[in-house]
Amino acid sequence: MEDKNYYEAKSIHIFSWPFTYVKDNHDKVRKDLLSSGRWVRETEWKNSKERFMLHQYLSKKARKIFFDENSSKCEIYQYKMDDQGEYNYFIEAKIDEQIKKTFELPIDKIELHLYDFGVGILSIRVLNFKYRSIEDIKSINNLGRRTFLPFIPDEPDEGIILCAEQLGIKNRVNKTENIQNFREKIKTEKYEELIQPVTFLKSLLSGDLNEKENEQWKDLEPTADDRMFLTCLIRDKWLSEQIKQKKYSKSNIQKLLYSIIYVDSGDCECQNDKMREELFERAGYFRWSDCGTLYACTNYSLTCITDEESKESKESKESKESNVIKNTVVKPFVEEYFYMLSLTLAQKQGLILFSERAGEIVEEETNDSGKITPEKAEKIMKMQEDYVSFQNHFMILEISSQEQGIELYHLFQQQLLINEEQAILNQEMSGLYEVANVSASLRLTTIANKWAIIGVVIAVIALFVDLPKINLFEKVKCLINFIENIF
Repeated sequence: MEDKNYYEAKSIHIFSWPFTYVKDNHDKVRKDLLSSGRWVRETEWKNSKERFMLHQYLSKKARKIFFDENSSKCEIYQYKMDDQGEYNYFIEAKIDEQIKKTFELPIDKIELHLYDFGVGILSIRVLNFKYRSIEDIKSINNLGRRTFLPFIPDEPDEGIILCAEQLGIKNRVNKTENIQNFREKIKTEKYEELIQPVTFLKSLLSGDLNEKENEQWKDLEPTADDRMFLTCLIRDKWLSEQIKQKKYSKSNIQKLLYSIIYVDSGDCECQNDKMREELFERAGYFRWSDCGTLYACTNYSLTCITDEESKESKESKESKESNVIKNTVVKPFVEEYFYMLSLTLAQKQGLILFSERAGEIVEEETNDSGKITPEKAEKIMKMQEDYVSFQNHFMILEISSQEQGIELYHLFQQQLLINEEQAILNQEMSGLYEVANVSASLRLTTIANKWAIIGVVIAVIALFVDLPKINLFEKVKCLINFIENIF
């Protein structure tokens, strides 16, 4: 498959797995990636039309995050594949008690964003040319993102599980595979081991799909629940026409669109008309709905539904229709909006990291008098410095100078509750900083008082030594006057 064909797919699915690592191990993580021989760091934006387009779309501050050659705020790594048909994303689904369905989808790109404050985002971009029905696309979305069991069924063999029966990656070239059988996992592993995500995620980081026990990546902490973040573009002529005619306000069409946007496993799972309408309106971005294109974002998904080319347009790749959809919808979605989303996900994980760090400092023991120790105060000050740096570099107001870019970016932040997370963290940081300052002031006051007492003692000694001819009554009188002048 050639790279240019990604915009001809019926649907594009990007599964993003965020994780944290120890910030001080950043150099080690980088070294481990490069030593695998599979990961290549991307430092140039001038090497392709897509990267040039992304560079021009981003604001100056956003370019510094992704494309500053002298900075490592976010390092971008690409996973080397011999060809784009080398890896397939494999999903085995149980449709009902009798029917199982298998999806095998070519992996177009595997990309890693490594943020220098201890957050990584591993993304797998999958193309769907084969499965045309909306129900199949919904199954790919829902089952392809689930990395471990959300609950344990009463009957391991037959009970309902919300994830796939099997999920993994196959290498079509050397016939290797790394596939998780979730039902077998229930039978063979302890409950605490069932919350470990599918092994192929860390295997990709190690550069070896066969490596299922990854010692070098054991300290990585997944930050999502059992679901990866989903980014999906769907090309469907009928759905696009409904959007163009504004039929999404009708109950049955809205339910279908809602189930796609909110990644419901079957029919619409919100069974209250008023609430569904509110959630649909809140998630939707309708700037281009009159053209048949709808964007929507939730706190775990980003979706685009747009038009599908006619048969004649597909046969003529230089046609106007083909180029308009490719250049105005598909390319911006998989490049510009994906990077905007990556930064927003990183912001959320960064805020959570600082909140956890603040909580750990609060839980540390104080000294015997109940006051903050100098060591603890120093940790608070260091964390405050790191947080200010994080805010200045990553919590940018405008990611693009383009109007629609600004609007979508703020929608992403709104749906991922970035402003709320930041407000709570600011309160935590302000409280800790105030406590540290008060504690430091008390320590300085205590030290000053001690030195004052020492000064008094020295003065008394001097008084009795240097004034030998003055009688005792006069000496005591002088001492009382001296103390009154000090206090």
